[in-house]
Amino acid sequence: MFYPVGISLPPKYSRTIYFNSEELQNNWYRVLAQVSETYLLEDFYTVIKDLGEGSMGVVRLAKHKRTGKQYAVKCMKKAKRNENESLLQKREI
Repeated sequence: MFYPVGISLPPKYSRTIYFNSEELQNNWYRVLAQVSETYLLEDFYTVIKDLGEGSMGVVRLAKHKRTGKQYAVKCMKKAKRNENESLLQKREI
């Protein structure tokens, strides 16, 4: 069994690297997240439940792993945004 890691670079460059173990795949995910300074929601929060859904994404109730505080986290769909929507979302945040 092979474990894929997809890498996409703008504007239209992408490759898929395959690993022979899930451990190697996860190690690559961690390294790529560190060097690209991107992180998963699950790196910092435990998602408890979905609170609501709209055209731009989902609002989830999440608990911060370190502090234990609960927050409403808005998860937006990046693929469906155009430039104007991105600007409006930045203002909303």
